[in-house]
Amino acid sequence: MNDTKLVIQQNNELREELTEENKAYYEEMLVYMRVRSWLKDEEKVEEILMQVLQDLISAQGEGVTAEAYFGKDPRSHANQILTNLERNWVDHLQLGSWIVGFTLVLNILNNIITMATRLNLVTVLSRSFLIYVAVFAVFKWIEMDSFTKTSSKWKDGLFMVIILSIFALGMIAETMLPYQLLLNVPLTVSWGILIICLIGTIWKFFMLPREERKAWVLPLLFLVASSIIGLIKFL
Repeated sequence: MNDTKLVIQQNNELREELTEENKAYYEEMLVYMRVRSWLKDEEKVEEILMQVLQDLISAQGEGVTAEAYFGKDPRSHANQILTNLERNWVDHLQLGSWIVGFTLVLNILNNIITMATRLNLVTVLSRSFLIYVAVFAVFKWIEMDSFTKTSSKWKDGLFMVIILSIFALGMIAETMLPYQLLLNVPLTVSWGILIICLIGTIWKFFMLPREERKAWVLPLLFLVASSIIGLIKFL
């Protein structure tokens, strides 16, 4: 377990010392700060969150509530804490490579199922960009929705419409792209890439702590189901 995960685990355990009211306040701030500091140095963010938690526990011991300690505008307080944190551009590149890799695997899966041997790299890049925009939009939405007392169903619905519209417009624009960069990928190579991804996902799944495995269940099931469909068609 690396240092960052250790700090997160300690944070989870230490939070149980808070009263229900203080815990709810702190967890709202925790979510906001993690989302607000998206693609910044995760280790520094978690250290800051741990320091904030320790300060709150000390204040609680003196009978001071979280609202009295941090103020009635936790958003401004959290922003002030995060002011000096710079963006981690290495994480930006890592996220971009993961998204491109994910999109590439999806296209390879589609080729296996449809028995195609051509891959359009322009399509891979355009869809990767759409996914990146969607991920960014989700994080911004969570950030904007933090510290709100009540959730609004129509706002949540509007957000979903916007995300779907982005994908719909992106798919329409994709058909109008003037360039294509076609790559011939034999089905045997596609199967090789898929098998490597499947082994890697299974390995990652069983290497994770039990409580973190749920996030990998759907990707694993998706890969297995797609592989079975492709194998049936192949045979």
